[in-house]
Amino acid sequence: MALAEFTLPVFMRVGGTPEVQIGEITVALREGVLELTTLRSEIAVFYREAAAAFERPLPDDAEEVPDAAA
Repeated sequence: MALAEFTLPVFMRVGGTPEVQIGEITVALREGVLELTTLRSEIAVFYREAAAAFERPLPDDAEEVPDAAA
C-alpha cells in the first residue's frame, strides 16, 4: 500500500497585518487515516522550531524590516 500524506499550510498574523503563510506541516496517513495524536505532535514540532527561529535569528537577519507596517 502506498504511503499517503496530508499537508496543511500554517499561517501567522501579527496585529492588524494580513496573514502570511510561514510553512507547512506534512503528516503521513496510516491506512488512509489522519491520526490526531500524530497531527498534534507535528504541530508541536513545527511551533517549537518556529519559536527557536524567533528567539535565535540567523546572523544575516536584519534587525529592522524596511517599509514594515507601523
